[in-house]
Amino acid sequence: MSDFKLKDLSPQITLLEMAEAYRVSIALKTIAELGIADLLKDSAKTCKELAQATATHESSLYRLLRAMISKGIFRENHLGCFENTPLSEALCTDAPNSVRDSVRFISVDGNIQAWMRLSDVIKTGNPSYQDATGFNSWEYRQHYPEIGELFNRHMSIFTSDSDQILNCYDFSAFKSIVDIGGGIGVLLQKILEFNHEITGILFDIPSVIKQAITHFKESEITNRIELIEGDFFKKIPSGYDAYILKHVLHNWSDYEVCQILERCREAIPDQGKLIILETIMPHQGNKPDPSQWADLHMMVTLGGRERTEKEYNALLSQANFKLTQIRNIPNSFSELIEAIPICL
Repeated sequence: MSDFKLKDLSPQITLLEMAEAYRVSIALKTIAELGIADLLKDSAKTCKELAQATATHESSLYRLLRAMISKGIFRENHLGCFENTPLSEALCTDAPNSVRDSVRFISVDGNIQAWMRLSDVIKTGNPSYQDATGFNSWEYRQHYPEIGELFNRHMSIFTSDSDQILNCYDFSAFKSIVDIGGGIGVLLQKILEFNHEITGILFDIPSVIKQAITHFKESEITNRIELIEGDFFKKIPSGYDAYILKHVLHNWSDYEVCQILERCREAIPDQGKLIILETIMPHQGNKPDPSQWADLHMMVTLGGRERTEKEYNALLSQANFKLTQIRNIPNSFSELIEAIPICL
């Protein structure tokens, strides 16, 4: 990190640093795209060596690396060679829970263009992605498949908490589980590998299921998992023991969440359980929380939102579910919300 701390700065300088944060984001994206951290993984290198390896302009690259050093990303040793730091090591492609793809996705043009229209969102209450790019967020990723693939790799960091989820919740009581909007099936795969008597359904849109087929091609649990294409606003596979919604509901408005939960209620048996994994927003207060910024991103890009416990409780009740418990998952982006059907 830099040698000074924010508390030592004037309010004016502090605000200017905040306003200039977009520069850091774009610089990080550039570093990640060039793969600089990977090049430094095994040994320190001069800027000339890095420029040759990345086909970049040496002097310009040096100025970028120098700016990164001020943020604790890379260091220059006494020989004038660049080395990784703990921060830059997390950008290595094969690092545990690497954020390289996340850093590359966060600043893609569509996201930046949508955020540039934040004032319009505040005035209208409507997401800006469509107006900014000509596509909604889902369509944008389908129109640009390379960005869609990058998004899926970005989302993998949010599935890195599967072991923590399994440590906090016992799935062994279920014989069958449906993962609704489960992406390529990372969480469901972990559950089935840990519980050999459970069968699973992965339910998502066709383009995602296509990627999931590749993901499970050589999996040992292929005979216990079924991949089904569909639309959770229309119909969800029915009659199974447990239904999982992980990082799905925050993408949608309250009206749309009610529709999803109503389809879940139609599908789930009276003795079944609904398991929701989402960030729970803190109640009003001055304590900063990352979910407050995630909430803004949902608002800008999708028209969704992060929610409080009270808000989830109200939505579940409206769809004839009863919230039974909430469990904190250590070192995770989520809390686990369990609900059961209200039998009418």
